[in-house]
This record gives sequence, structure tokens and C-alpha cells, in this order.
Amino acid sequence: MEYGKIVSKSFNVAWSYKSLWIFGLFAGAGSSGFNWNTGEKEQFDLSSLGFDTSVFADIYQVLAPLLIWFGLLMLALICLSFIAAPALIDAVNRITRGGTYRFSDSFSIGLDNFLKFAGLGIVYFFVMFVGCLLTIAVGALCFVLHWVIGVLSLLVLIPFGICAVVMGSSIYCLAQRAIVVRKVSIGDGLAEGVTLFTNNIGNNVVMFLINLGLMIGLGIVEAIIWAIFGIPIAAITLAAGFGMVAAFVAAFVMGLPISLIVGGFVGTVMTNLYTIFYFELLEPSQPTVPNAPPAPDLAGA
Repeated sequence: MEYGKIVSKSFNVAWSYKSLWIFGLFAGAGSSGFNWNTGEKEQFDLSSLGFDTSVFADIYQVLAPLLIWFGLLMLALICLSFIAAPALIDAVNRITRGGTYRFSDSFSIGLDNFLKFAGLGIVYFFVMFVGCLLTIAVGALCFVLHWVIGVLSLLVLIPFGICAVVMGSSIYCLAQRAIVVRKVSIGDGLAEGVTLFTNNIGNNVVMFLINLGLMIGLGIVEAIIWAIFGIPIAAITLAAGFGMVAAFVAAFVMGLPISLIVGGFVGTVMTNLYTIFYFELLEPSQPTVPNAPPAPDLAGA
């Protein structure tokens, strides 16, 4: 499999069709943190220890609304990702396989597949979450039995966890593409993802590593670009005497448009990568043979 060609094609499609950046900006927002407030403050009463709890109360009053708004924002981004991801997959399918791409058509496909992607995301989160808990429980039990058994268990559990992450994320990404391209159910999409993974384990491992490397590399590039625009703005704000908080807010606000543009492009590239990889698994391209020798003239033999 020509991995360089897959990566190059992912960048070329993203650069040639800049309207895809709107989908790409939200397509990768499928992760979130969850916060629960049980209200049991008496369990953390620090007054008996001599601390001035009024400081913490003030911080809590400020942070609590921010945490609520942050949770709602993350929930909204997750929902948008369940629309943007199938829309982007459909767009790349049309662009690379001879169809006609229209932003509105792909957006409509994204809306149509929202419930399927949400259901698939819930299944993926549940399986990975339960698997993580079981792995931690087994490791903790081994350490309770004996520290030597616990250390030895890590030699098994750590490689097992890495393999589970590679397999789970690969099957999840392939199932997403199958649902959109083949218009199948969640179960059939997962079945195709499992088949494509088990029949191409080596290719999937390499693609996972390429995806991880690109994610880290492009993330560093994003940070550098933001710093180029944000740090001078923050420095000017500090020099004007407005304080650290104002400098941070100014750098964030002024650098936000650049971050959105770069984030949209990077999200498009990363989503395209697995979509094109999926097509290669279904229909492997034939390698070209440079300077192939002419066919022998059998008539004169």
C-alpha cells in the first residue's frame, strides 16, 4: 500500500476544496470531559484544618458556571462532530470516486447520519471505557495479591491496552466510513470494520501510527502558528499595563480566527486520511511500473 500517496492525497483534497474546512473544524471534536456536582460539600470541609474556606468558595462561585458552560459547549461540539464527520466522508467519497460534490448535499448526508454516528460513538465510548476499567481492575488486583505479580501483570496489560486502542480506534474509523459510503446500519458497519481490520492488520497498524504522527506534528504546527500571532499581542497588552488576564484574553481573541482556519484545514486532512485509506482497502490501486518493457513479438517467432 502506498501510504505516501494516501497522505499526499489527503492534503491535496483538503487544499483544493476549502469549503471542506468547515466540516473539518468540527469533525474531530468527538471527545469530551464530564463533570458532576454531587453537592456533598461537607465531605471536603477544610475549616476544621484551619484553612480560610472563603477563598475556595469565591473560586467555586466563579468556576462552577464556567464548568457548566464548558460542558454544554463540549456537548454541542460532539453533536456537531456527528454531523460534520459523515458530511466530510461523503464529500471525499464524491470528490475522489467520480461523483459531484456540493456542500449542501454533503451537509444533508451529515444530518441523515447523525443518529447512526451518535449511536456508534456511544458504543465505542462504552466499549473503551469498560475495557479500561477492567484493565485497571485486573492490574490493581494483581498488585493486591503481590507487588511482583502486579509488576509482571503490567508486562501483559500495557501491550494488551495498546493493541486494544489500535484495534478499537481502527475499527471505529472504518465503521464510520462504511456507514456513510455503503449506507449500512451500525451493526453492519462494525462488521465491515472488523473484517477490514482483521484482513489487513499490518496496514491498519501502520496507518494508526501515521495518523498519530501527523496528529502530533500538525498539533505542534498549530501551536507555533498561534504563538506567532498570539504572543506579540499578549506582549503589547502587558506593556500597556492591562495585566496578565487581559493579555491572555487579547491573545486568544485575536488569534482565534487564525486558529479556526488552521484547525479546519488540519481536521479535514486527518479525516481525509482514514477515508482514503478505507477506499484503498476496498479497491487497492495498482502500482505503476516505470519503463515497462514492450511485449514480445510472438508473431515473428
